Amino acid sequence: MTESRRQQLLHAIVDAWDHQFDPGTGLLPPPASLSCNLYYALALLETAERSRMGRAEALVRRIASSQPPSAAHACGDIGVPLLLIWHRHHLRLSSSLQPLIIDTLRQTASAPPDAANRAIPPTPASAAAIFIQLAVAELTYDAPLLASALPRFQQLCDALENGRAPAPPAFADFLLILHTMENHLQSPGIAARLVPVLLRLWDTLDLSSSLRSPILAILIERATPGPVAAGPLEKSPLDIPSLNAAALLHSLTINLNFSSPLQAAVA
Repeated sequence: MTESRRQQLLHAIVDAWDHQFDPGTGLLPPPASLSCNLYYALALLETAERSRMGRAEALVRRIASSQPPSAAHACGDIGVPLLLIWHRHHLRLSSSLQPLIIDTLRQTASAPPDAANRAIPPTPASAAAIFIQLAVAELTYDAPLLASALPRFQQLCDALENGRAPAPPAFADFLLILHTMENHLQSPGIAARLVPVLLRLWDTLDLSSSLRSPILAILIERATPGPVAAGPLEKSPLDIPSLNAAALLHSLTINLNFSSPLQAAVA
């Protein structure tokens, strides 16, 4: 994907959310979730326009400040976009906002007491929860959290290697989270375990039919030098409200390592 193509898609998403934004509440109106508002903040930061920093930070601050400690499990859905904001843009954020993000991430990483004894279903939600716990453990140097999350990660990979990948349409969201893990997690052994799993998952796809999924189409395009015609993404202008804008934006943040076998599998 060329940068001009990425910017075209990014600005289409931002424009759609700009039109929905309610200055009175400082948020996107219902039914937009807190998670969607954080993806909006991420999109504003991704434009790299200084003039959009104020709204992006205000969105993050408002949502992070609204999460009481007792809502640790309930606010788990905000963990992924908040981690993307941190990993990709924390150096640009104000010094007063950074500790608030870290505190909120600690809440999102909390797991139920019996989580270690539960079977890990290969679903986007379970993969996202594991990513959040591993990423927050690395970020906060939380050795006990890391020690509890790593076996769950291994269990998830075991399930995938045994052919228990989710069926469409969850497959695209699942692949998106796994690539997010591959991009951002640093603990020894994680990348080595993830790459074969990702290769296996890509090998199961019929790439021509995958282009009907906007998320998969963007991931495929991220591994190629030019645009890929892909159903809803062919329309001009893009009908963003009819698509999953948050997932599309998330796809645009994924970096496929061109020196790895992943490019050969996807391209």
